[in-house]
Amino acid sequence: QNAPPAAAAPATTSTPAERLKVYREFRAQFDQGKFADALAPAEELVAMTEAATGPTDPLLATPLINLATAQYQLSDYASAEAGYLRAIRLIEQSSGGYSHPLLAALRGLGLTYLAAGQPQAAVAPLRRGVDIVRKIDGLFGEAQLEILDPLVRAYGQLDQDADAEREAIYSYRVSENHFGKDKVEVVPALDKLARWYSGAGRYTTARQYFGRALGILQKNVPATDARLIA
Repeated sequence: QNAPPAAAAPATTSTPAERLKVYREFRAQFDQGKFADALAPAEELVAMTEAATGPTDPLLATPLINLATAQYQLSDYASAEAGYLRAIRLIEQSSGGYSHPLLAALRGLGLTYLAAGQPQAAVAPLRRGVDIVRKIDGLFGEAQLEILDPLVRAYGQLDQDADAEREAIYSYRVSENHFGKDKVEVVPALDKLARWYSGAGRYTTARQYFGRALGILQKNVPATDARLIA
């Protein structure tokens, strides 16, 4: 009697330690701004993670975001878009539509659209990211700050000046709420808002915010403090 056929050997997968080693290689190149050199380990880590966990496991989202970010830095916007969108779908399936893990992918997707000259497309993911922060962390959640800046740029490129001004002011108010109205730590946010008004040709308002920032510094730092220069 013939013996039953042997079972197929299981696919060889990587260990967490092996994936960590590849991630560290990616991170070392990326942090030095060597994005072309970071691309290969980023691609390898996606392949290793997918082989180990499956194509729909939420653990795959972070390697996808890392790869998409390297592709964005290399101006490969089509590939970056695809990676961010896939990561968003994986996170939505595991954590729902309102969760902190979505923020990095939504911001990256918005930045990708902006860099590709598609500000209209950028608004939706950036707006969604801001809404997630306000829903989860409250209206003045600090995680929205790094999303508000590209959202302001997107509105500006679309000549939606009222929307851009609203979010630029909101960004300042988040910092004001965190640090306090007259604290030195709020000066960078005042300076950023003043520069936005200056760039929009609103010079009187810009002078008011620059003056307020200067006044805070003059009351709290020595006259030789380099922060006074800007």
